[in-house]
Amino acid sequence: MWDDLPAGIEMPTVFVDESWLLVDENDYVETESNTCTNRSLILQIKGHGESNHVTITSFPCIIGRSEKSDIRLCDKFVSRKHIVIDKIDNFIYTVMDLESSNKTFLNQSELIPNRPYVIKKGDIINISDYSINIITFLGVF
Repeated sequence: MWDDLPAGIEMPTVFVDESWLLVDENDYVETESNTCTNRSLILQIKGHGESNHVTITSFPCIIGRSEKSDIRLCDKFVSRKHIVIDKIDNFIYTVMDLESSNKTFLNQSELIPNRPYVIKKGDIINISDYSINIITFLGVF
Protein backbone atom coordinates (compact mmCIF):
# COMPACT_ATOMS: atom_id res chain seq x y z
CA MET A 1 0.00 0.00 0.00
CA TRP A 2 1.73 3.25 1.14
CA ASP A 3 4.81 1.46 2.47
CA ASP A 4 6.57 1.46 -0.91
CA LEU A 5 6.33 5.19 -1.68
CA PRO A 6 9.56 6.68 -3.05
CA ALA A 7 11.82 8.62 -0.69
CA GLY A 8 10.56 12.14 -0.10
CA ILE A 9 6.91 11.27 -0.79
CA GLU A 10 4.89 11.13 2.41
CA MET A 11 1.60 9.38 2.99
CA PRO A 12 -0.96 12.16 2.42
CA THR A 13 -3.62 12.87 5.02
CA VAL A 14 -6.22 15.62 5.19
CA PHE A 15 -8.69 16.59 7.89
CA VAL A 16 -12.16 15.58 6.75
CA ASP A 17 -15.36 15.28 8.80
CA GLU A 18 -13.55 15.36 12.16
CA SER A 19 -11.24 12.49 11.20
CA TRP A 20 -8.07 11.98 9.18
CA LEU A 21 -8.55 10.51 5.73
CA LEU A 22 -5.99 8.65 3.66
CA VAL A 23 -6.06 9.46 0.01
CA ASP A 24 -6.75 6.35 -2.08
CA GLU A 25 -3.48 4.67 -3.01
CA ASN A 26 -4.72 4.42 -6.62
CA ASP A 27 -4.48 8.22 -6.90
CA TYR A 28 -0.70 8.02 -6.48
CA VAL A 29 1.15 8.54 -9.76
CA GLU A 30 4.60 7.01 -10.04
CA THR A 31 7.04 8.65 -12.44
CA GLU A 32 10.74 8.27 -13.18
CA SER A 33 11.63 11.35 -11.15
CA ASN A 34 8.84 10.83 -8.61
CA THR A 35 8.00 14.51 -8.98
CA CYS A 36 5.17 16.13 -10.79
CA THR A 37 4.70 19.78 -11.67
CA ASN A 38 1.97 21.85 -13.29
CA ARG A 39 -0.82 19.66 -11.98
CA SER A 40 -4.25 20.68 -13.20
CA LEU A 41 -7.81 19.70 -12.41
CA ILE A 42 -10.56 19.22 -15.01
CA LEU A 43 -14.15 19.97 -14.00
CA GLN A 44 -17.44 19.59 -15.81
CA ILE A 45 -19.81 22.35 -14.73
CA LYS A 46 -23.50 21.80 -15.47
CA GLY A 47 -26.26 24.27 -14.72
CA HIS A 48 -28.92 26.47 -16.27
CA GLY A 49 -29.10 24.26 -19.37
CA GLU A 50 -25.38 24.42 -20.08
CA SER A 51 -22.45 22.05 -19.65
CA ASN A 52 -18.82 23.20 -19.83
CA HIS A 53 -15.44 21.64 -19.18
CA VAL A 54 -13.02 23.85 -17.24
CA THR A 55 -9.35 23.21 -16.57
CA ILE A 56 -7.95 24.71 -13.37
CA THR A 57 -4.19 25.25 -13.54
CA SER A 58 -3.76 27.91 -10.85
CA PHE A 59 -4.56 27.36 -7.19
CA PRO A 60 -6.32 28.38 -5.03
CA CYS A 61 -9.31 28.78 -7.38
CA ILE A 62 -12.31 30.80 -6.18
CA ILE A 63 -15.72 29.85 -7.58
CA GLY A 64 -18.57 32.29 -7.06
CA ARG A 65 -20.87 34.95 -8.48
CA SER A 66 -18.35 37.82 -8.37
CA GLU A 67 -16.69 39.06 -11.53
CA LYS A 68 -13.42 38.69 -9.62
CA SER A 69 -13.97 34.93 -9.13
CA ASP A 70 -11.66 32.59 -11.02
CA ILE A 71 -14.74 30.68 -12.19
CA ARG A 72 -17.96 32.67 -12.28
CA LEU A 73 -21.40 31.11 -11.71
CA CYS A 74 -24.13 33.61 -12.58
CA ASP A 75 -26.93 32.74 -10.16
CA LYS A 76 -28.47 34.83 -7.38
CA PHE A 77 -28.19 31.84 -5.00
CA VAL A 78 -24.41 31.59 -5.50
CA SER A 79 -22.38 33.74 -3.09
CA ARG A 80 -19.82 36.19 -4.48
CA LYS A 81 -17.06 33.93 -3.11
CA HIS A 82 -18.84 30.60 -2.65
CA ILE A 83 -16.08 27.95 -2.59
CA VAL A 84 -12.37 27.62 -3.03
CA ILE A 85 -10.65 24.65 -4.66
CA ASP A 86 -7.07 24.28 -3.55
CA LYS A 87 -4.14 21.95 -4.09
CA ILE A 88 -2.38 20.71 -0.95
CA ASP A 89 0.35 18.98 -2.93
CA ASN A 90 0.66 17.33 -6.33
CA PHE A 91 -1.77 14.57 -5.42
CA ILE A 92 -4.37 16.11 -3.11
CA TYR A 93 -7.07 18.66 -3.91
CA THR A 94 -9.63 20.12 -1.52
CA VAL A 95 -12.86 22.11 -1.66
CA MET A 96 -13.93 24.51 1.07
CA ASP A 97 -17.19 26.43 1.51
CA LEU A 98 -16.41 30.11 2.17
CA GLU A 99 -19.37 30.75 4.50
CA SER A 100 -21.75 30.83 1.55
CA SER A 101 -25.34 31.95 2.10
CA ASN A 102 -26.92 28.93 0.43
CA LYS A 103 -24.54 26.08 1.30
CA THR A 104 -22.35 23.72 -0.68
CA PHE A 105 -22.72 19.95 -1.01
CA LEU A 106 -20.09 17.33 -1.80
CA ASN A 107 -21.59 14.03 -2.92
CA GLN A 108 -24.90 15.14 -1.36
CA SER A 109 -23.34 15.90 2.05
CA GLU A 110 -23.44 19.49 3.28
CA LEU A 111 -20.02 21.03 3.81
CA ILE A 112 -19.17 22.72 7.08
CA PRO A 113 -17.94 26.24 6.19
CA ASN A 114 -14.20 26.99 6.37
CA ARG A 115 -13.23 23.31 6.56
CA PRO A 116 -11.33 21.70 3.65
CA TYR A 117 -12.65 18.44 2.23
CA VAL A 118 -10.62 16.15 -0.03
CA ILE A 119 -12.02 15.83 -3.55
CA LYS A 120 -11.26 13.05 -5.99
CA LYS A 121 -12.16 11.90 -9.47
CA GLY A 122 -15.90 11.21 -9.69
CA ASP A 123 -16.93 13.54 -6.85
CA ILE A 124 -19.79 15.99 -7.39
CA ILE A 125 -19.96 19.45 -5.83
CA ASN A 126 -23.39 21.10 -5.80
CA ILE A 127 -23.87 24.86 -5.57
CA SER A 128 -27.45 26.07 -6.12
CA ASP A 129 -28.54 24.62 -9.49
CA TYR A 130 -24.95 23.95 -10.55
CA SER A 131 -23.33 20.53 -10.50
CA ILE A 132 -19.53 20.47 -10.63
CA ASN A 133 -18.13 17.04 -11.54
CA ILE A 134 -14.49 16.26 -10.83
CA ILE A 135 -13.41 14.69 -14.13
CA THR A 136 -9.70 14.05 -13.68
CA PHE A 137 -6.33 15.29 -12.49
CA LEU A 138 -3.64 15.97 -15.07
CA GLY A 139 0.05 16.68 -14.79
CA VAL A 140 3.17 17.36 -16.74
CA PHE A 141 5.86 15.00 -15.50
